[in-house]
Amino acid sequence: MTSKSGILGADRVCKSTGRIEEIDVLKGVAILFVCMIHAQPLSGTLVFELVVNRAVPIFLVLFGFTSVLWWERNSHRGWGATSILWLRSRLVRLMVPVWAAMMIFWCLQVASRNPFPLENPGAVALSFLGYMPLVGTGWFVTLILEFVALFPILMGLRRLIGAVALMLVGAAVTTLCTAHPLEIVDAVRMLLRDSAPVDVFFYYWVFAPAVLWHVAGGMLLAGLGVPWRSTTTSLAVAGAYVVGLLVYLTASDPSALRNGSTNFLDLPLTLLCLAAIAGFMRGAGPITSRLRWCGLHSWGMYLGQLLVHNLISMSRLSRWADEYGAFWTRWVMFAALAGGAVVAVKIAESVRERSGLARVEARLRGT
Repeated sequence: MTSKSGILGADRVCKSTGRIEEIDVLKGVAILFVCMIHAQPLSGTLVFELVVNRAVPIFLVLFGFTSVLWWERNSHRGWGATSILWLRSRLVRLMVPVWAAMMIFWCLQVASRNPFPLENPGAVALSFLGYMPLVGTGWFVTLILEFVALFPILMGLRRLIGAVALMLVGAAVTTLCTAHPLEIVDAVRMLLRDSAPVDVFFYYWVFAPAVLWHVAGGMLLAGLGVPWRSTTTSLAVAGAYVVGLLVYLTASDPSALRNGSTNFLDLPLTLLCLAAIAGFMRGAGPITSRLRWCGLHSWGMYLGQLLVHNLISMSRLSRWADEYGAFWTRWVMFAALAGGAVVAVKIAESVRERSGLARVEARLRGT
């Protein structure tokens, strides 16, 4: 298998888990980008539009990549047994933090005398299952859980038609979705019974086929070893990115071509970020170790910043930031989101270890 020889035998790889350091660091960078998206200190700049605002697509590419590596390490069991282990291990790993976050979120709502939780117990219950249209940026949680459920099918298709064909199918599906966003919103809105009144584009954001290209692209990359460590490959990817960037910047139809070209910039952008990190890691150990920690805890940090973001929105701090609207207040907001997320993870890790929950989770995951 190409991925085993190209990845598991490479430097900067944990052989017992198959984790690749550059990927962990990039996840750390991406979760900080998420905090920047919500605080918007760089809003309106080209860096924000082309790099920072692509944090979620980068996460999806890395999801496809790392999920294939996990599957290959466990595929000796057969597709059925591997699928069961996959679903069990991923859901335990993802849902336990979600349950903790939702308990805190709804307690805060009750404490603030918001009548919604008591008047809508069904919506509260659904949030514990991962469907949370009224919980800030909880749409990403829903989207990831969809891909967790779909991934055994995607692996079956990858084996049946090949990774390249699967990526082409993903590209076609994503392009079709990009061309018809309002139709998708209407269809999903009807399916979900108009349960997300805050922002109708929630229905598009949770529609997994709209970003199938990203996950399928990551699945293809997983079979190529670590291509970002090759200078030739990195230069070729940089060239492709520049061409795509020119198309994006010069397109005349922002509602179709520009949005579509942004999707197709995400795969080379992810590779370029990994190449840059691979070079940066040679002389910046302390920084990359901290970013890697953020990457290893990116799911917890996402939920942590979600809670902090909602807490700020409920408090006077949100009105203060809106009133002053100064550049520096946005950086304060970013620091609050990132710092709050780190504190939340530290507290959660301490509780897990002291309560023995970590051992229970390991047994439930089958690890």
